[in-house]
Amino acid sequence: MRLEHCHWLEYVNSDLLTRFLAFLIVSPLLISGIWVLTMETTMDKARGVADASGRTKKEAWLREMWIRAKARILLSVFIFVISFVFLVGSQYLPLFFAFGAAAIVFSLHLSNQEIRNLKKIRAQMEQEFPSVVQIMAVLTSAGMSPVRAIQAISESSETLIAREFTLVIEEIRSGRSMIAALEAFASRIQTPTARRFAMSMAIALERGSPIATTLIEQARDITSGSKNRLQREAGKREVTLMIPVVFLIMPISVLFALWPSMNNLIAIA
Repeated sequence: MRLEHCHWLEYVNSDLLTRFLAFLIVSPLLISGIWVLTMETTMDKARGVADASGRTKKEAWLREMWIRAKARILLSVFIFVISFVFLVGSQYLPLFFAFGAAAIVFSLHLSNQEIRNLKKIRAQMEQEFPSVVQIMAVLTSAGMSPVRAIQAISESSETLIAREFTLVIEEIRSGRSMIAALEAFASRIQTPTARRFAMSMAIALERGSPIATTLIEQARDITSGSKNRLQREAGKREVTLMIPVVFLIMPISVLFALWPSMNNLIAIA
């Protein structure tokens, strides 16, 4: 009996040792792979949201550190579960798969939430652009320089564009040219209106064209583009509103029209 017990202990110890060695071999690749995937999929979206939302550099850095901390926590828990499965046995594989599925669903939810927030922020900036460009056109027509007009808007407004204009002023004060600062502004926001605004301002500054005239034309183009976008969205909403009419109201109307005849036919039969 004692010999059988010793053989069983030797088998268990050898099995645990084999699993532990296999885990030591696999864990570096696992850690590096999960770390790369986590940082590549989350940090790019986080940087885009932090830049496009008008946060300061300190706030963007704090947000990035928070996302890195969440990634480390998720990675540590994942490695702990894998080591637990390796060392204890295969009877806990359902727990491992359940945890993996929950982690995948959670990461997809976070990614979709970041994308939705980024789209909402960019849509809000697109709505703010026409009024901001019109105010800038009025200020430059009154004799202000473009840099002073951008600074006045950044100091007197609480919009997302005004916060981005604050970053533009900081870059100009640090020694960058206005064209480079506007190009960085367009690359942070990544909207068609911002790219057209930065391009038209750069062309006007390089060629010496009147800034006020350029901004007035830019405001007209942005306003017409906003109207066209609203018309396209209204057309999409119209098609969406037709769905309950076609699939709900019309069948009920047809049923009410045919029900007396069907009832009489059933009574005659």
